[in-house]
Amino acid sequence: MNDRKDTCKLPDSEGPISGGQRGYPFASYYGNIDEIGYIEEEFFLTGNATEYELVGDLGLDGKWNLKPTKSSYYKTRILVRRPKHRSRFSGVALLEWINVSFGYEVTFGGDAPGLYENGSVYVLVSAQRVGISGLNIPNPQGLHQWDSDRYGSLTIPNDTVSYDIYTQVARLIKSPQGQAKVLGGLSPDIVVAVGGSQSGSRVLAYTNGIQPLANVFDATVPLLSASQAATFSTDHTSSGEQAPTVSAMVRTDLQIPVFMIHSELEASYTILFGTRQPDTPNFRYWEVAGASHVNVPLYENLLLTLNRDGVEPPQQLSQNWSQVNWLPVVDAAFRLLPAWIKHHHPPSPMPLIEGYLNGTTPILNRASDGNVIGGVRLPEITVPIAKYVGLVGTGLNGATIPYDEAELKELYHTHGEYVNRVREASIQAYGRGIILSYQVALEEQKAVAAHVPY
Repeated sequence: MNDRKDTCKLPDSEGPISGGQRGYPFASYYGNIDEIGYIEEEFFLTGNATEYELVGDLGLDGKWNLKPTKSSYYKTRILVRRPKHRSRFSGVALLEWINVSFGYEVTFGGDAPGLYENGSVYVLVSAQRVGISGLNIPNPQGLHQWDSDRYGSLTIPNDTVSYDIYTQVARLIKSPQGQAKVLGGLSPDIVVAVGGSQSGSRVLAYTNGIQPLANVFDATVPLLSASQAATFSTDHTSSGEQAPTVSAMVRTDLQIPVFMIHSELEASYTILFGTRQPDTPNFRYWEVAGASHVNVPLYENLLLTLNRDGVEPPQQLSQNWSQVNWLPVVDAAFRLLPAWIKHHHPPSPMPLIEGYLNGTTPILNRASDGNVIGGVRLPEITVPIAKYVGLVGTGLNGATIPYDEAELKELYHTHGEYVNRVREASIQAYGRGIILSYQVALEEQKAVAAHVPY
């Protein structure tokens, strides 16, 4: 645990926020959060955030050096989900760097049921300009456009200040005054940085460049980054003003745990970029076999929120995408962090997906059932009814190629046999720490409902 109680540069906080044209926060919890014993509140934060300048190069080893330069005014928001009752609080607060790839804010980790089952605090952090102002396109969909009455006063000058905004939110969460103001008096003893995809690249960059300077997080969890780290500049030539990325490993001289998780898709890119790295006492790397970056279960959940909030989805859902979801693995990984941070008991190592580089093309080795060899293996992979592919061309969605009737009957003579094998595989996955207990029940329910064999 990082016991540093850093009170410098705490942002001013305002809230809980209410009102506006729509009367609720953008990207708020889908469903009735009261039914799961939680409270969701939004706060505005105001302060001056520091920009950082690179000293030297952004080397592949991640051992980067930065120096602070100028500061700029910002006003942003956080969305806090916390247990209603103090007795339920786990002591863990996770701060998700909200993703802005689509030109508006989306969150993935907050859909993980285990967070709420375990009583964790989940804080969504609006750290980037695009989330506030939208893309530089004819019809932007940022917070300003979604509800100008509620969010019109928010401002982030550029993405260069995003890293220090994130640091300041973490400091606020760790400070007595912040805990009293935004956490209802809850006092976390573990504060974790997490981000996925585009935000995973920001969290990876934060891990290598900012954490050694700020020393504010107790662990970081860069997800689906493909070992591509954002840089510390702003590209004003792009519609999203996004920073470019560079290939990077996690630096090996950190004093905190780093848990990197990829789908099968990003595993392919780490083979291409040569960025796979071995586990250490402070580093774990898992690859989820069969999962794609954007998969059917994940996108179905996302669509519920997007449709409720009235923003345009980036693409239509296809059931032909990979049906293997990496989120249950991430949910289980969150649960493993306290023992790692407090007692130096890291999660179990997992085999990598087998593969190699053929020229400039990553090739993944596949078994006779069509699925990859190695990796974190969910019940969908150990008791398959289809070939699952994480990467197809340059897309993010992968593919599901169902087995035909003859193949299914050869694998599973009866429906009961299939259900029993899924149940056994789920219990084994739970025992390995790659899914939580709720997922065991869900896997069995899916198996019971499936028409297998035909």
